[in-house]
Amino acid sequence: MVNIFGKNDENLRLIEKEVSVEIIPHGNTIQISGDKSNLNIAESIILDMVERDNLGVNNNIDEVSGSIRVKNIKSDQKKSEKSIIKTKLKRYFQDH
Repeated sequence: MVNIFGKNDENLRLIEKEVSVEIIPHGNTIQISGDKSNLNIAESIILDMVERDNLGVNNNIDEVSGSIRVKNIKSDQKKSEKSIIKTKLKRYFQDH
């Protein structure tokens, strides 16, 4: 699990800090607590780490940082799209 969690769980600590979740490792499993959207991001990052490990790719801190950036960008784009849709619907109903 060191290749996934990182030395002294450094990969998990980075995810906690950057995604605003709490991660508690229990042997080969982990418990994640936090806001639902952040939980989804953290889970996706960890699943990516497991997949990289299965492919023999090292989950170093740079790989994990890159995954976090990509997932956060995708999450921000979804939030923006939702805001635009809500705004357009609100205007539509106010104008009619």
